[in-house]
Amino acid sequence: MPQLPSGRQIALMPTPLDNLLKEGRHFGNIHKVLAIENEDDLARYVDVLYLAPEREVGSQEGVLDLHADSLPVPPQMAFVPAGYRLSEWEQHAVGWSEEDRAAFRDFLAGRCVPVLREWLDTVRAGQAKLREADDPLTRLLVAWWDAECHPAQDEDWDASDVGFPEWDDYDMLGALAQACIRLSQYPKFSGQWQAAARLQAFWNICRQELPQIDRMLEATVPVRQCASEMRRAGLLDALANDKRQWLHDQAVVECVQLWNALGEELRPSTPQPYGIIELVVVSPAASPYFEMQSKGERDAGRLS
Repeated sequence: MPQLPSGRQIALMPTPLDNLLKEGRHFGNIHKVLAIENEDDLARYVDVLYLAPEREVGSQEGVLDLHADSLPVPPQMAFVPAGYRLSEWEQHAVGWSEEDRAAFRDFLAGRCVPVLREWLDTVRAGQAKLREADDPLTRLLVAWWDAECHPAQDEDWDASDVGFPEWDDYDMLGALAQACIRLSQYPKFSGQWQAAARLQAFWNICRQELPQIDRMLEATVPVRQCASEMRRAGLLDALANDKRQWLHDQAVVECVQLWNALGEELRPSTPQPYGIIELVVVSPAASPYFEMQSKGERDAGRLS
């Protein structure tokens, strides 16, 4: 926590890093934890704070304790967020004097280095825990990252990021509907017409059973938003239990079939549906269909 020549007092708090590591095994966080390799990567998860008189500062709830090597907080002073991360400090310091900027650079290159390395060691410990995790999804995503084939390592990852790993029938229907709409608009998929035709046939059944579904779909709206509208309307509640179960099971099959037919080709043209379909395919719900496929291939091998 340096005091600059102008009297400006600054603190660095790894609150975003702390929050990331606490939720490190979340589907949407695994790649973020694994991507931190050095101090520059770390700086994206460190908040910059200023010190201001207590009477001008709000609640200190959520502010982490200072590092043991930090300067003490002056009496009647408290922290106030600067509104940016350490990685962004230079673009936000354009109004600082040259002396302040030089002093802060010296701090980062000197007294701050052991602290950043300590935080980096904490990250590496978190990465090691991810690599030792026993749940299949975490192990799969870590393996993808280590093999440099995790979706987050692709340039278009953000477009297919659906936010969180949980999904339900509404998410799945929204994804398949958008995939059906968008695939029909891309001639490059003409070579995989069987996949598009199969999906269209399934979707025709959905529209017959749920006539109001079309007005809840928009190809350019995030798939989670479409699913939320269907969920709020209770779209599936009117179905009998056996029909709803069939719809769930068949939608999972369609996700698996679409994945098998097109795989990574889905992402560029259908990024949001791809994000949900990927979740379905790596979930336990899809396991029976992959096992059936594997058994069929083994049986075919014995017959040949």
